[in-house]
Amino acid sequence: MRQLAKGRRWWFVVAAALAVTLPWVVLGGVVTHAQGTPQEPGIVISGTTFPGGTVTLSSPFFSGSETVTCAATGSAATGGTIPPVVVTLTAASGAILGPLTIPSNALVGSVLTVTCRGNTSGVTAIGAVTIVAGAPPAIPEADVLVLFGSGLAGVGSYAAIRLRSLRKS
Repeated sequence: MRQLAKGRRWWFVVAAALAVTLPWVVLGGVVTHAQGTPQEPGIVISGTTFPGGTVTLSSPFFSGSETVTCAATGSAATGGTIPPVVVTLTAASGAILGPLTIPSNALVGSVLTVTCRGNTSGVTAIGAVTIVAGAPPAIPEADVLVLFGSGLAGVGSYAAIRLRSLRKS
């Protein structure tokens, strides 16, 4: 009986090992998956994208210290197009990092597509972002203490008028 239990344990171990290794052998293993398609060049657009605002473009896919020309184009939410904006950046160690000003007449909901092309390497990186509404302008409000003080002055003058009228009568 004891021998039968040991045999069952070994059979389970062999079946588990085959279940793990067989897909690796059939699919090409870890090496094949590691040699998949290279990462597609893209642009990271950071910052709040509102009309007239400035965002930061960054991408590590260019070579050396080449000059990179970035063009921002897109379609407006209501039809028509956003006027193109062209920016020239210089890569440092193959990476670009620089500002881009969004056109002030871009409509909220518009899609802005940024295409950067390396003048030496020919690498093209693309990124897209949707224009959002900017924060509303600040509304100047009186300070809380000024409001409180003017309220106290009003209550004080009302009390003075009432006291004078009580003294007269």
